[in-house]
Amino acid sequence: GQTRCWGENRDGRLGDGSFHNRPQPVTLSELGAASDLALGDRHSCALRSNGSIACWGDDAGGALGQGDAEGDADERTGARKVLRVGDVVDLASGDGFTCAVDKTGAVLCWGRNDKGQLGDASSDPSRPSAGPIADINDAVAVAAGLEQACAVRQNGAVVCWGSNDAGQLGRPKSAPLRRPSPVPKIDDAVDVTLGAEHGCALRRSGEVFCWGSDAEGQLGDGAGARGGKVANLADASALTSGRAHTCALRRSGSVVCWGSNIQGQIGNGAGAAQLKQPVQVPTAVAKLDDATEVAAGPEHGCARKRDGKAVCWGRNDAGQLGSGTSSSVWTSRVPVKDLTGLTALDIGPVHACAASGQRISCWGDNGAGQGGFAGPSSPTPRQGLTLDVAALSLGKDHSCARLRDGEVACWGSNEFGQLGDGGRMISARPLEVQL
Repeated sequence: GQTRCWGENRDGRLGDGSFHNRPQPVTLSELGAASDLALGDRHSCALRSNGSIACWGDDAGGALGQGDAEGDADERTGARKVLRVGDVVDLASGDGFTCAVDKTGAVLCWGRNDKGQLGDASSDPSRPSAGPIADINDAVAVAAGLEQACAVRQNGAVVCWGSNDAGQLGRPKSAPLRRPSPVPKIDDAVDVTLGAEHGCALRRSGEVFCWGSDAEGQLGDGAGARGGKVANLADASALTSGRAHTCALRRSGSVVCWGSNIQGQIGNGAGAAQLKQPVQVPTAVAKLDDATEVAAGPEHGCARKRDGKAVCWGRNDAGQLGSGTSSSVWTSRVPVKDLTGLTALDIGPVHACAASGQRISCWGDNGAGQGGFAGPSSPTPRQGLTLDVAALSLGKDHSCARLRDGEVACWGSNEFGQLGDGGRMISARPLEVQL
């Protein structure tokens, strides 16, 4: 399969070898087959089919995983393979950092660490190469929020680390926690998702449990409580979170969302007068009943459908909906242009990427190269990198792909080392991560 990216590319985050924004998907031809993608703030990574990881974009902080904490200041093109990472089964990107789970259950993180995002108890502000979290050897899934991360353990427990100023780690508000801390009352989780100040866990039963800030209805219980069971939802199969909202894919293929709707990110077709009101309980995304994957950005969402096409809704000022326009808000779903046969999808704050075969297409903001195509931005998908993608994970200015070989490749900004290549340079093409 091919990986394609689009959007802003100022840091090379689209991985197409340029720093031009791409309004349409561009194929990342040098990436090869990828099985997964992870997009961060200004860099991107891909998991290759052989288990290796490649990253591209801004390497500041060592985000490309190339192992050189100092790195160099040159802008290098290409997705970068993440160093010291292999046999990856899950991948998640936040604001300037990425974490991966390998087949042994280890969690390895790289990039920004000013709030303890890497979970290794160190006080280093960033790390440009992947390193393990000593306290975890049985993880099955990982999630990244704005400045925090969580992992699901084999026994169903959830542990979290990083920023906790709003209780987003499931503990009382505190200074950042630099080592994993358990979320109380959860022992049957199968997946976890994180927003800026909240988190939610998917339970084996299909129910969802949330914690953290409820200032904008993020907890979905309709009661303004501090955390607990999401109302009217017992058949969820996957979760994804934006800044202050969460969406759940139901077993039927429909999607429900709750939380902030200020930019139409709930997708329920609300009128302008209703957008300022948080949606307190799960509400259906209008006219969507055949989704196979759903992804949330800070204030927009996208879904991959059974027919291999994609639709998006919400904020669109940077063309992040891929509809061919940059109009401000779409409260109902719109089709992403010119994409078919999609096998993976993820979105960052203002860009998105989807994979079809080995072609990666991205759209939206590309100022840091996180879309992997030429040009500063694109309201339509543009093909950039070519990777054998299993899954995608997008951060703010970087993108990552989990490849079918178990590796990860990232591209885009590398300011904090989020491309995992050991340096801090910018890469517009995938670079292999050192594991």
